[in-house]
Amino acid sequence: MARVGRLKRGRALEDIPRNRREWGALEAALVDRDPLQAEIEMSPTSAQVREALHVSFTIRFGRDLAPGTAILTMIPRTWKLDLNGAFPEISKFFAVWDGGYSNGRQCLVRVDTSAENEQARCELIPAGFEFLVFAELTKGLQTGEPVRIHLSHPDGPRVRAPQTVQFHPFVTAVRIGGEEEFQRLSTTPGVKTIGGAVGSLRVTTQAVMGPDEASNVKVVPIDRYGLNRASDYAGEIELLEVGSPNPGVSVGIGCDEDNTRVEVSLTTPEPFRYIQARDLARDLVGRSNPIGTPDTFGGYRVYFGDLHAHCRPCDGFGSMQEAYDHAYEISELDFASISHQQNSSNFPFSQKHWKEYLEINERFNEKDAFATLPICENYSSYGHRHSLFGSLNDACQFPVGPRHWGDPYDPSNHPDRLWATLADLDALTFPHHMKFIHGTDFSIAPNEMEPVMEVCSRWGISEYGGEHSAQYALSQGRRMGLIGGTDNHLGQPGSGTHGYNEGRGWTAVLAKSLHREAIYDAIRRRRCYATTGAKILIFFSLGENLMGEEAHGWTGDRDFRIVAAGTAPIEKVEVVRNGDVVFEQRPDAYIVDTSFCDQATLSDLIRPAAFETLDQFCYYYLRITQQDRNQAWSSPIWVS
Repeated sequence: MARVGRLKRGRALEDIPRNRREWGALEAALVDRDPLQAEIEMSPTSAQVREALHVSFTIRFGRDLAPGTAILTMIPRTWKLDLNGAFPEISKFFAVWDGGYSNGRQCLVRVDTSAENEQARCELIPAGFEFLVFAELTKGLQTGEPVRIHLSHPDGPRVRAPQTVQFHPFVTAVRIGGEEEFQRLSTTPGVKTIGGAVGSLRVTTQAVMGPDEASNVKVVPIDRYGLNRASDYAGEIELLEVGSPNPGVSVGIGCDEDNTRVEVSLTTPEPFRYIQARDLARDLVGRSNPIGTPDTFGGYRVYFGDLHAHCRPCDGFGSMQEAYDHAYEISELDFASISHQQNSSNFPFSQKHWKEYLEINERFNEKDAFATLPICENYSSYGHRHSLFGSLNDACQFPVGPRHWGDPYDPSNHPDRLWATLADLDALTFPHHMKFIHGTDFSIAPNEMEPVMEVCSRWGISEYGGEHSAQYALSQGRRMGLIGGTDNHLGQPGSGTHGYNEGRGWTAVLAKSLHREAIYDAIRRRRCYATTGAKILIFFSLGENLMGEEAHGWTGDRDFRIVAAGTAPIEKVEVVRNGDVVFEQRPDAYIVDTSFCDQATLSDLIRPAAFETLDQFCYYYLRITQQDRNQAWSSPIWVS
């Protein structure tokens, strides 16, 4: 066994990344450098999610290594350490260890070489949320001699795989002794994770379909963690239309994603229908999202998506390909956007990245099946905003935000500059997690390029609660619709984030077709609503005016139509007027079809706007709360 010792600060450690910004800059630089040829043996190559294991990999280089060669490996922050049966987050655990290296008896990290060259020293270096394994060879290595990096100890601590299904790279950079620059390896070591044991059946289908259309039902066996396709499932499934006297349809499904879609003809004349899936041998039952008809929604279809999710090379995990696969196959979304933090110095994003980003978006965009919308995140001391693009033509340009303006929190990085940058493009913006992390500054003047705001995400709900809330923005007279987004950083759009399957947010749109342009247009026109990650169907209208619209020249009583179909029994239906609940109903039912007549004198309700560019206003929106605590919010209707 090789001797392992602590490194003394010297030449080898002078320019090693010490935070996420420095590591991001190094990763960006590696892309344009010629790779260092190497063969890698990973052990193991795959693992089940949350499995405890010993991880190691062996590198054999295609050239001689001079003394002083440095090897740098990033440990993804989603991996955890087993300490006496408990698995705390690596970042929390290392904080209490001796420099994150050793507890005096057992080492988490070991580096060894061939028997003739035992002198390899290593150190575990914190770099933001992640940790770097840094190794220095005090003697050289000949071509083909191995270097072994162990991320656990055979007689002590193990690591536990993350709970997400994807390829987890351990990005490695090497600087040959005597040379100045790090190089990436020709092959990146990593572990592919697979789903755990089955825990439930997820049943999804089109949210709105015509009476003569066959429903394309998808049944996915989900693992017990609720995030992934189960890896061990095969069974006979009965599909039955809830409330129909007709017999069900039996179909065999397994883990293969290609054999889970089944066409089912719906027979009941009800305006909302559900499909149930039941495993004939196990105690597993799944119920689909509600299925409505276009007539119920003003001739529109309803599509669900996630406009706020991250992966690599931003501050997330997994590739864009894996993220879009998850959005379509597991979350069963109709559309999605993978966002990159355009002006973050922590995650450099180049013209080359942007080109590749657009190419992947185009590859996964499939009309009538799945839509991808290009998007990027910009932030400043005025709050975080997304720039959303309606096309991938020449109008979708780079840079699209204040990336090159210096410090993103410099007061000069005003939203007006962002809107000026986007003015001639097919683009719009929206603020997100408005109450959390540099709350949205609503003292700045509104801009017509910002038609919606994100009311819910994994950070929580921003409906109420002070000067950064949606209620505050609406009280100023801003015409802004409501959307949701997960802010998922695990490369799993539509799911929880940051290791927790909670706090989701989705956007639903009323559109004529599942095309990128139609989705974008619905958001621009505020013909949309937000949910906490459930396919709740809602419809809110005043006469011919739908959610998100302005009803001008209105006189007399105001009769609102309210329609909702839940994914669980609906506990409460509320209409909010100018911040106050003016209508409440507790149906304790899956389906609600009701109305609310506001007989209050409209002139008494009209309020002055906070900005000269805005008209006086009175607004209404619908809020739905289910018994499982999922919620939905319509975009407001403004009445004058």
